[in-house]
Amino acid sequence: MSRTCIHCGLLESDHCIFQAMVVPPGCVCNPGEWDREIPPPCEVYVGTPPRCCDTCEHDQECHQIG
Repeated sequence: MSRTCIHCGLLESDHCIFQAMVVPPGCVCNPGEWDREIPPPCEVYVGTPPRCCDTCEHDQECHQIG
């Protein structure tokens, strides 16, 4: 699996100075969908699927426990 740079969103293979994007626990998002540091998913999904959570911008799947 290719890793995405936290600063510019390029893949590691396309980069000369690479800093990996950290995916928080519980997050199942594609890191390439984020253009900034990924925040942790909030406690409760707020919104209407399939939209992202209105609070934390994560997919509903990131809010599933266990």
